[in-house]
Amino acid sequence: MKFIGDRLLRKEDPRLVQGRGRYVGDIALPGMLHAAIVRSPHAHARIGAIDASRALEAPGVAGVVTFADLGEAARPLPIVPPHAALRGKNFHLLAGDRARFVVGAAALGAGGHGARSCACARRPG
Repeated sequence: MKFIGDRLLRKEDPRLVQGRGRYVGDIALPGMLHAAIVRSPHAHARIGAIDASRALEAPGVAGVVTFADLGEAARPLPIVPPHAALRGKNFHLLAGDRARFVVGAAALGAGGHGARSCACARRPG
């Protein structure tokens, strides 16, 4: 079976090229909230505290979740390496006391009307 140089016929192309594609961002259900994630700008940083009070007061924001709010869900989640020779390290959904890598999730805000209402995802400064 040859792949390189072959034309691949895909059945979804005409729909997408003609502007008739449907994406997750196109779905709007009653009561649906949109989430925005606050990510760490630093590769290895200590998180002193997360003050969500200003975010919670922002119009359209329904809630903010931090590591401290996760309770039982704060446990490390295992990853399954795609190959037996690879090793994986368990990870947390949100950073607790330390951000381990750049763009590591530190908090999550949810609100209506898309990203506009998720002003809670903006870092202070």
